[in-house]
Amino acid sequence: NFMSFFRGRADGRAPEDKLVDVDELARDSACFVLGDTPLAPGGATLGLAVDQTGRQIFTIRFYDMRCGHWTDDELCDVDGHFVWGNDGLTVYYTELEPKTLRPFRVRRHVRGQAREQDRVLYEEADGQYRCLLTKTANNRSVRITVFSDDSDESLLLNADDPDGEFVLFKKREKGCEYHVDEAGDYRVVTEWKQGIGCTIYEVDKVGDRTAAWRVLERHGNDCPIESVEVFRDRLAIIERHDGNPRLRIRERVS
Repeated sequence: NFMSFFRGRADGRAPEDKLVDVDELARDSACFVLGDTPLAPGGATLGLAVDQTGRQIFTIRFYDMRCGHWTDDELCDVDGHFVWGNDGLTVYYTELEPKTLRPFRVRRHVRGQAREQDRVLYEEADGQYRCLLTKTANNRSVRITVFSDDSDESLLLNADDPDGEFVLFKKREKGCEYHVDEAGDYRVVTEWKQGIGCTIYEVDKVGDRTAAWRVLERHGNDCPIESVEVFRDRLAIIERHDGNPRLRIRERVS
């Protein structure tokens, strides 16, 4: 079974309305894979990515929450990960390389605009790398993670600027993987380096590491850290302990 989408009052004083029944959408499909399902800022539109091919080829559809129907605006043959700009009208999505189906080209779409007008914002030429679109924890930046088996890099765009450009945060380095996130007015970078281990940094702004990066934690090759979630005043760190995942909370010191 898939999820359904409901709308109700925050105080619970009225019955919830079922807006989208995904089980009903999938009823007659031999294959139905659900991708991202983000709600636009402001709550006027729900985006839904669906693959009905079994090949991770998605179509992004849009449900008008005010009128209660699907719009004619669709983005076909794309990756299942997409994000909204903070204006609630701009959508960032990734096209697939036709032969390999590798997510490689990021475009910006404006609701109601012909797809032919969608501008290319980033294209990855190296066939070993794929693109993943997400937003930072504070929703201030759209993030492209360009990744391969043993290295990656991130590019950030101001989500409040519908005409903005992606800026490289830190260029890729062989044997180095990192994740950058934002909460409040600061950034946290978790970096894993082959032969060295894992380091967690706090970063005030984009800049040279020695000048602007502060080490929060440093671990060796037996590093237990798997991921770090960033909040305004703390970090939620997932690490391995005796082979099992464990959550550790680290309070932020301003």
